[in-house]
Amino acid sequence: MAEADRLARQGVRELNLIGQDTTGYGTDLPGRPTLADLLEALDQVEGLTWIRVQYTFPREWSDRLIEVWANAERVVPYVDLPLQHVAPRVLRRMGRGMTAEATRALVRRIKSGIPGVALRTNFIVGFPGETGEEYDELCRYVEEEPFDHVVVFSYEREPETPSWAMTPRVPVAERRRRRARLLALQQRLARGRLARRIGERVTVMIDGPAGGGRGPGRGGRYAARTAGSAFEVDGGVVVEGEGLVPGTLATARVTGAAAYDLFARVEQPAGVPLLSIVKGHA
Repeated sequence: MAEADRLARQGVRELNLIGQDTTGYGTDLPGRPTLADLLEALDQVEGLTWIRVQYTFPREWSDRLIEVWANAERVVPYVDLPLQHVAPRVLRRMGRGMTAEATRALVRRIKSGIPGVALRTNFIVGFPGETGEEYDELCRYVEEEPFDHVVVFSYEREPETPSWAMTPRVPVAERRRRRARLLALQQRLARGRLARRIGERVTVMIDGPAGGGRGPGRGGRYAARTAGSAFEVDGGVVVEGEGLVPGTLATARVTGAAAYDLFARVEQPAGVPLLSIVKGHA
């Protein structure tokens, strides 16, 4: 809390909570506070605009965390939930600690409990023993339960891990083929989803000039993001405008879309009440 308050007074507007397992926060502290407790407290820090959480382990989600996430003014409707897979046998071999049914149900609970939530997830393909049928099940799931951002890894053997000795091993070339195919599927789905947002009015945070450097980008273009995108790791919004200041919010109209990015024109620059526009469609 003290660190967050100090950062806000120094001009920081977006706070990112990042850890290997952020939902495990507090398990090593006196009184065992939870991530929900932390978010409720941080939501009271004046000066912060957005609070974003990354890498939440699925097994540790609770109904209270969903409720706090939805009701906190500054916590953005963005959930980073590394699922890794959905085929029951693969999840067991990975030691994920959740059944396929529970994994699917959690995604539905989060979507229904946090209005306008943007979901980001990771999947691993080619894990030892993954069959073609189990891989196809994963692809079907991505089509049936759309995610806003998907990262796909092809399995890599690591010494001193339980999977090191597991067999049968999926050939390296096949792992890479599966990764490329799933990424192509997600790109097609993302392109269609973003195209449907043309004409939509969105709230964006200005990150800086498009293409880097100082001052506005070429043609008055700025790099920006909606609440549904994390800095540097997700797609963003390229906005046209004048005199936009990094760290401020602006309202823009979407004019175009690509595979992962939106293009927009500013309608109302910074100066609008911050907390009134944080929540909503991500």
